[in-house]
Amino acid sequence: MKNKIKYILLSLSILQLSVFAQGIDNLQFLLTLTDSSVNSIAKDLSAEKNYFLNIIAPEEYKLLAERARFAFAQTELNIADDSTSSNVISYFVENARIEYPDVFRDGWFGEYLVERKAELSGSFLIETRKGKSIAKEFNITETDSVEYDKIKQIELASLPFTKGSIPAEPFFSSLWEPIIAVGTVVITVVLLFTTRTK
Repeated sequence: MKNKIKYILLSLSILQLSVFAQGIDNLQFLLTLTDSSVNSIAKDLSAEKNYFLNIIAPEEYKLLAERARFAFAQTELNIADDSTSSNVISYFVENARIEYPDVFRDGWFGEYLVERKAELSGSFLIETRKGKSIAKEFNITETDSVEYDKIKQIELASLPFTKGSIPAEPFFSSLWEPIIAVGTVVITVVLLFTTRTK
C-alpha cells in the first residue's frame, strides 16, 4: 500500500513538472485546494496527540484522497498506524469540480481568457479517545483565469472532474474586431488621398 502511494505521488510530481511551463493544470489546482483543506483542519489540532486517518472518497476522487493523506503526513500531527489507541480523523471528499463561468478579452485586440473556478467540498469528523467529537463541513473555491485556446491542455481526459463546460466565444466582440480593422483601413485610405490632393 505504501509503495502504491509513493508511486502515485511520484507520478503527480512528474505531471506537475511537465505542466509547469504552461501554467497550473486543473488537477493541480484541485490538489492545491486539498492541501488547503487539510492545513485548515490540522492547525486546530494538538500536535502532541496521535491521530489515525480515515480518508473516504468516491473512486473517481482517489487521487484527491491520496493527496489528502500525503498532506496530513506533511503536517506536524502524529499520524498513527491503528485506531485503537489514537484519536480518529475521518476526512470525506464529497465533490470536486472545475467551472468556466465567463469568457472575456484581454484588452481590445488581446487574446480570449476564461475565468476558471475550482471547487472542493467535503467534511471531516474528529473523534477523541475521551468520546468527544468535532464535525465540520468545508467548501473551498479558488478562481483565476486561463487562455481560452489552452483549456484542452489543462484538462485531463481520464479524470472527468478536471473538465468543465467550455463557454462559447462572445459573438459581438468577435464581430467588432473585423469592423474596426476595416474601418481603420478605410479611414487611412481616405486620409491618404485627401492629403495628397491638397
